[in-house]
Amino acid sequence: MAQRGEMSATLIDRRSKPSTQRLWGAILTAGNIVAQSGAWNTLIGDYANVSLGTLTRFSIGNTTLEINPAPPTADAALRSQKWAVSFYDTTTGDKYTTQIPVGLFDSMPFVAGQDYVDLTASPWSGYKTDFEAVVKSKQLNAVSITKVRAIGRHTKR
Repeated sequence: MAQRGEMSATLIDRRSKPSTQRLWGAILTAGNIVAQSGAWNTLIGDYANVSLGTLTRFSIGNTTLEINPAPPTADAALRSQKWAVSFYDTTTGDKYTTQIPVGLFDSMPFVAGQDYVDLTASPWSGYKTDFEAVVKSKQLNAVSITKVRAIGRHTKR
């Protein structure tokens, strides 16, 4: 039986406080579950390049993986620092925003004098490619990232 391809990832900060990101994907079927799981895993792998958080829970459809790791130790690993990812449905134009918890802000390719990153530079070019390959809009259409902004404490560049 097909099910909506929803993904959620919960990361903890250095104080073990959780934050969860939820996204939509293609309808999951017996014919595509392996490929979709692989694509979601690739996107989750990108978190290591853009977040200081530690993954504690990961769900695709009705399957959940619970992990009990130690919290991150970096002083900057706080859930108040996040990435706001703005994207839109390429068919309807509907706009969406999601947040990546516990943002890693150091050494990022920020646009000069702004809180936005350069989406053509690493690691954001890879994240954008992987995000657009698997994430869908609520109407299950393709999406495209327009910008990623650092939000939270001490984000003004």
